Amino acid sequence: GVLQAQTVEAKEYKAQSGVTVGAGKILSRQKSVDILSILVKPFSRILVTPTTETALTLSVTSKTEGQKFTVSIPTPSAQDLDFDWFIINETTTPN
Repeated sequence: GVLQAQTVEAKEYKAQSGVTVGAGKILSRQKSVDILSILVKPFSRILVTPTTETALTLSVTSKTEGQKFTVSIPTPSAQDLDFDWFIINETTTPN
């Protein structure tokens, strides 16, 4: 079902792993990785958080609706870069 509310407050938010949240890795000497997800839409907000210490900026550089998104770094790294991701699909209709 669909829950609609002006404000939602909770002690914990749970999401199914690999569907709306997950983890990825850009392998050493690579600049990007594709993450498969059927939930990707044009208005998706995809948040990425590095879990490996790095000075590089991770960016979502492309989205293919219903298929995947790409996470990239500006230059290849000497080490693998692990990251977490979270998809939030923005609605285009007002409540």
